[in-house]
Amino acid sequence: MSVLPLNILYFSLLPLKWLLKYVIRYRKAIVLKNLHIAFPNQNEAFYRSTLAAFYDNLYQITVESIKAFTLAEKQAAQQMKVLNPELLNAYADNGQSVIMVFGHFNNWEWTPLACVSQIKHQIAAIYQALKHEGFNAWIKENRSRTGCILMSTKETKNFYATNTQCIANTFIADQSPSKNGSGEWVDFFGRKTLFLAGPAVTAIQQNHPVVFVDIQRIKKGNYTIQLDVLCEQPQASSVHEITQKFASRIEKQIRQHPGSYLWSHNRWKHHYEEKEVKA
Repeated sequence: MSVLPLNILYFSLLPLKWLLKYVIRYRKAIVLKNLHIAFPNQNEAFYRSTLAAFYDNLYQITVESIKAFTLAEKQAAQQMKVLNPELLNAYADNGQSVIMVFGHFNNWEWTPLACVSQIKHQIAAIYQALKHEGFNAWIKENRSRTGCILMSTKETKNFYATNTQCIANTFIADQSPSKNGSGEWVDFFGRKTLFLAGPAVTAIQQNHPVVFVDIQRIKKGNYTIQLDVLCEQPQASSVHEITQKFASRIEKQIRQHPGSYLWSHNRWKHHYEEKEVKA
């Protein structure tokens, strides 16, 4: 299906949106729970409209993720335009690698592919290796077909020890850590929330500036990327400070367009009070 033109793919998979929303009701309870936490005391019309926007966004992301398997580099750059590549290119001209951080907002899947031809850095992406070795190898080969370096979380230490290229290392950094205590507690939508500490730790260890990737949907299948520096000198900051800056930035992004976020992730599964008691 991935070889179909994008517009035909949208049309062919249109029943998927209906299936997700009305039949499967994909993670509806978690989505509504998260919305009530992030946006308390809203009227029911807000929750209904945001839930509907969430399912529409999920449908579009699913279709576009399928298309990503055969999406050409040139088309990706046309569909997702980097508005200010000069921000990153200035670092590349000085031989400085960077950390690019973004969340599950709009189409995060196309970001590394779209950036390959629009910035001077070598794009690198960290992924969670799948248990099935054959499928994992196929995914890795496909996603790296345009020159993007893919490394599993277990390969990062060796990569940084041996790499001599000027890279832009991309992190989808809004996930909740799998184990309580393995991240950094920051303020997010008015409550203590556990965030991944990896991007901040890496930035400080490697002294790589941290850049936020703001992905906005212009229309179906068309996006822009605005780059903003979050931390220019990471070794002068703490892991907490960098992680908090990211959390605050993505919260601002979500508040502007709440239906474009992946609310189906159980974001507040860890509780700050419980962690403090255990300590």
